[in-house]
Amino acid sequence: MLEITMVLTLILGKYLDFYIVTGLLLLNVLLGYFQEERANKALEALKQKLHVNSRVYRDGKWTVIPARELVPGDIVRIRAGDIVPADIIIGEGEIEVDQSALTGESLTVSRGSNEAVYSGSVIRRGEATGIVTATGAKTYFGKTTELVNVARPKLHMEEVIGQVVKWLLIMVITLLAAAFVYSAILIKAGFLSLLELSLVLLVSAIPVALPAMFTITMALGSIELS
Repeated sequence: MLEITMVLTLILGKYLDFYIVTGLLLLNVLLGYFQEERANKALEALKQKLHVNSRVYRDGKWTVIPARELVPGDIVRIRAGDIVPADIIIGEGEIEVDQSALTGESLTVSRGSNEAVYSGSVIRRGEATGIVTATGAKTYFGKTTELVNVARPKLHMEEVIGQVVKWLLIMVITLLAAAFVYSAILIKAGFLSLLELSLVLLVSAIPVALPAMFTITMALGSIELS
């Protein structure tokens, strides 16, 4: 809609308006880009803080390695406070696990010998040793994430923006139709006058800063959360 407005300003020779609308569009692009970059950097910093390590038995001794280096068959030890690094079948020990991030359960569940604990859950009590059965995208949590990625659900913010834009578009089309009928039939206005009226309605009806406002709000929210 803003690009249509730019074309109308050129046709009507209103170059100052053309420069203003073009400048606002460029400002939206630049603000959106820089704010998204800030949000991405905040997200990367958060990922580093949430880096998960695991105690694993290799080459006859216990060592600590990044969870991403685990493979099925590794023997790992998990204890209170740990984020479970992979899907594990417990061999020895008993633990209480918070699986709320995976299943929505508000209470912890007890797990013992020959029972499974899933990647992404948190150990609240106890200590256990177990064997890794799945890692990465093959874990219970990983499969769920893959399903979400494939499904690509629409964000709530996208729905809100979509509703705003839809109603703005309906309002503009309705006003333009009424203005054209009134100008062309009742007062016999010329084509250029109708274009000028269209330009006024388009410029006044469209919040030029809407994309930038949403982008900045989301980016600042991401930074604050991180």
